Amino acid sequence: MDREPQRLSASEDFSLLGERIPITYFTIGTGLPEQGYAFGNYHPQVVYDEQAVPAGAAVLASCAFRWLRARGGRMCCGGA
Repeated sequence: MDREPQRLSASEDFSLLGERIPITYFTIGTGLPEQGYAFGNYHPQVVYDEQAVPAGAAVLASCAFRWLRARGGRMCCGGA
């Protein structure tokens, strides 16, 4: 486990968007320390397990699909 404090790119600004439009936020980890992935996101020495990319893309696609299905395929978030 990386015990150094990690800076995140998340910010209060992102949560403000959620007051107006549907949002989702998640992160994909870099891997297990015993597999050579000792540093978290945004650490200068981070190494990513690229095998996680398809899973992350699938989660994003699933979120978009479910959101569209729930809205009857409409993309507009309200208003005009």
